[in-house]
Amino acid sequence: MSHRPPSGLAAVSAALLSMSRHLEVGDVLKTIVASARELLDAQYAALGVPDDHGGFA
Repeated sequence: MSHRPPSGLAAVSAALLSMSRHLEVGDVLKTIVASARELLDAQYAALGVPDDHGGFA
């Protein structure tokens, strides 16, 4: 059986359940990025969080 990316609704549901298990911001952000990468069947994913100085944290 071939691996298929999860459907949109199933992926969002799984991501929300996974995020609810984490209390640390870093863990939640990593979960969001991993879930988006899997949902889009992408090789890479990243999330930029701007800081107060115009750069990225």
